[in-house]
Amino acid sequence: MQLNPLKVFLVFTAIALSGFKDIPTQELLWFNKTTHNFAVWAPFGEEHPDAVRFQDWVARANPEQPLVEFNNRLVLNCWEYVLYTSLKIKKVSLKTVHSYYDAISLNKPLSAVLGKTVGKVSYKIENNQAKLSWSHQPRAGDVIFMDETSHVVQVTGKFTSKGHVEVVSFSPRPIWGDGSRYWAEPNTRPEVTTLESLIEQLMELYPDVPSDWNNIELKVVRPESSPELTARESLSKKKKISLDTGDFTVETQWKKISQTSDEIDVLYGRVKFTPKHGALTSTCKSISFIQTARVLDNSGNDYRWPLGQQARNRIMTKKSSNGVAAGFFIDHDASLCAEGGVCSPFYRDSWPNSQDGSRDGSLEPNRSLEAILIDYPFGWEFISSISLEACAVCRDHMEIYGCATWGGSWPALGERSVQEVEVSNLPSPTFSNALLRFKRYYRQ
Repeated sequence: MQLNPLKVFLVFTAIALSGFKDIPTQELLWFNKTTHNFAVWAPFGEEHPDAVRFQDWVARANPEQPLVEFNNRLVLNCWEYVLYTSLKIKKVSLKTVHSYYDAISLNKPLSAVLGKTVGKVSYKIENNQAKLSWSHQPRAGDVIFMDETSHVVQVTGKFTSKGHVEVVSFSPRPIWGDGSRYWAEPNTRPEVTTLESLIEQLMELYPDVPSDWNNIELKVVRPESSPELTARESLSKKKKISLDTGDFTVETQWKKISQTSDEIDVLYGRVKFTPKHGALTSTCKSISFIQTARVLDNSGNDYRWPLGQQARNRIMTKKSSNGVAAGFFIDHDASLCAEGGVCSPFYRDSWPNSQDGSRDGSLEPNRSLEAILIDYPFGWEFISSISLEACAVCRDHMEIYGCATWGGSWPALGERSVQEVEVSNLPSPTFSNALLRFKRYYRQ
């Protein structure tokens, strides 16, 4: 399954207007579930009586001891709050946070050591309101640097009813510039707000100083988990299995590919079927793949396909007692087809991918040629997992020679993984039902 760049842009537009629902952001909103949801805010390096600075606790702590409690005996600023949260939800180790402070002491910008810059946010002021434009689709956990560390907030992964991205901000008021405030502020609580609201509050506080709010650099950084906390499961798999009809070799891996001027993350899959001479009673001039897919969004629900791909929503399987799983459809470019018209279920008729080595195979009396499917699902800003079943099928008489299942996941909060590869002689009940629904819809 592939998304072309134009469709990706249009999908993002539709999501931004409606807003994500129920993205698993509970970990980032931990302060909603505890009475210990306030601490002392202070500019970096400032002290407060009877309270320990977070940087001092990090310097003295050992990995085995519990995280310092979040209360008025703890002093930290907005970006240290992001580090505190990362420790609390176990996305980074104490060793990693220690290294951040070491880098800062060497005058390295925090945005450069925290992770990878994935985009920027631009804005303009119209009728005293901030109108934002994102260069990418934000994810839960992304960190936004406002003029580097003048103020730092973290994306929750949710949108407001107006389509604004929610962020968590830790400061008594919008803090702007190193000299704007010098005193500590106890009883400061993390606040769920938006960039629009923060900028507009600055406009209200400093209406006569537009230089404080009309040209803020908004950089978006995606933090990296500590290597020692990252799941050790391999991000690639390769499996070869022999069936009576032939051999399947399936390779899956996470990789980056060039897309126009950028690199994008894809789940690369290569499924090869080599037919066996003597095992099949009939010849086949063309062996190709039909593939089913199920795609889940960041809420864990079946992804709702927009615009030209809406037919996928209509032909999805429904769960039944005879082993059919819900949410699968024949993987095809629905924009090329019309309801009631001719439409091919074969994957390569939608995406040939010949330049990548994808091709049809054959079985002739004196020789055989392997069939190869190449697929690289992307658009992982919008989806969290994909499950696929690719079946090798003779185009001549629609005989199925065997099937392989593969896939992967990349949740909004969590690490990437690849699905275990399985191969079988027969298609699953879900595959058969998906193909039947496809044929009924296109009246084949």
